[in-house]
Amino acid sequence: MNGGQGELVLDLFTSFDSFSEGTLVAFMNIVTLDAVVIDDVAKTQTVTRLYKGFCSRYEPYIEGGSEGVRVTFLGLVSLASYGLYGSTPTYAVTHTTVDPEAIGKLIIDNLNANFSGSLFSYHRPRRPSART
Repeated sequence: MNGGQGELVLDLFTSFDSFSEGTLVAFMNIVTLDAVVIDDVAKTQTVTRLYKGFCSRYEPYIEGGSEGVRVTFLGLVSLASYGLYGSTPTYAVTHTTVDPEAIGKLIIDNLNANFSGSLFSYHRPRRPSART
């Protein structure tokens, strides 16, 4: 479900005309859905991230006597399609002698600057240590 461009739809059982529109329910709000497992015997808690995305749509409804708000979230990877990399007006970029790792970091930094935060991150994968 959290494969990047996954979609999550939540049905909020609230009044269709009073649901904190613009604050709790607003475009581009970020939602995180975690599963929490508590082991009462070992006194431990395990948290597993199931989904992280942004609010792309919300739709109040009245159906068959019930009312609510249907909220659609898209995966954070979808934000990459909204970001522009480069300079106006063409946004054309040429990197001829730049390390691909540096290019990737530039793109991620640009996305984070466009969306005011640190939604995307990068890290260098750990290389296996040599066996002696």
